[in-house]
Amino acid sequence: MTIKRYSLKLIDPNPWQTRQADDDAHVNQLAASIYTEGRLLQTPIGRSHPDKEGRIQLAFGMTRLAAYRKLASGEFQVDHVRVDPKPWRSMPVDVTKLSDERMAEWAIRENLDRKDLSPIEEAAAMRRQMQEFGKSRGAVALLFSIEPGSVSNKVALLDLPPDLQDLVHRGEMPERTARMFLQLGRLQPKEAGRVASELVSAGELDEGTVAQEVGRLMRTAAKEIMTPWDQGRVNGDWWRIEEEFKGPLQVTPAQAREAVEHLGKENAPVLMKADVELPIGKAASAILKELGEGRTPTELVELYAWP
Repeated sequence: MTIKRYSLKLIDPNPWQTRQADDDAHVNQLAASIYTEGRLLQTPIGRSHPDKEGRIQLAFGMTRLAAYRKLASGEFQVDHVRVDPKPWRSMPVDVTKLSDERMAEWAIRENLDRKDLSPIEEAAAMRRQMQEFGKSRGAVALLFSIEPGSVSNKVALLDLPPDLQDLVHRGEMPERTARMFLQLGRLQPKEAGRVASELVSAGELDEGTVAQEVGRLMRTAAKEIMTPWDQGRVNGDWWRIEEEFKGPLQVTPAQAREAVEHLGKENAPVLMKADVELPIGKAASAILKELGEGRTPTELVELYAWP
């Protein structure tokens, strides 16, 4: 490890930092504390930039960097006295060798220690760990000190429409409530965002109210999408499946229902490929083929499985 001072202009943030913004009040408080102490109590850790010679990437210490930039701005005041910016235009960094994976882990640990990541920021960090470093759900759960099942629930938030993600990020809608919009968000993202915003504005976020409203919209969406097939009889029953597939596929209505009721979004593509010789596989495969019209297996399964 080598500790030396680097110009603030040569220090870059951790590329795996998922926190979207610093708390300005916290940065001001830290800047005033650093000024009073005259130094950093803990030196940030970083590495030489892998692509830009002479530059440094911070592993952790982003808030300290933001505080130094405040002190170096020439506008920051402590006790109504303007701080001389010259001593703060460089910051000490403990430079060492760090892999991309270690850099990502440092970013996560720094934020978890501060407990200031939003659910959306946490979800983004989890997904990057799995996509970029091939970590399993269990490994990500261990890194975040949560149960493996919670990883899937958290990452699912990234499937929400942007408007809904913003509500969760700002703390205006709880994660559990937001996940109730996942299916509707895939089918009608604009409508899901509109309704969610209205419920937040009205303060009507109890699960019963949200479930009732989402259910109503899902049934409306299903009816609209299935209109070309329904002849007035699909809304709420299984007429289309029973009539179209019980004959040529020799499957019973019960098997057709089972094909769509028990297909989750993860299992649908697998069943389509591997089990097409089985009655249930034939039924599901035919349903998706005949009624696809640009809809994904997940969307069709959700439509048919909706009560």
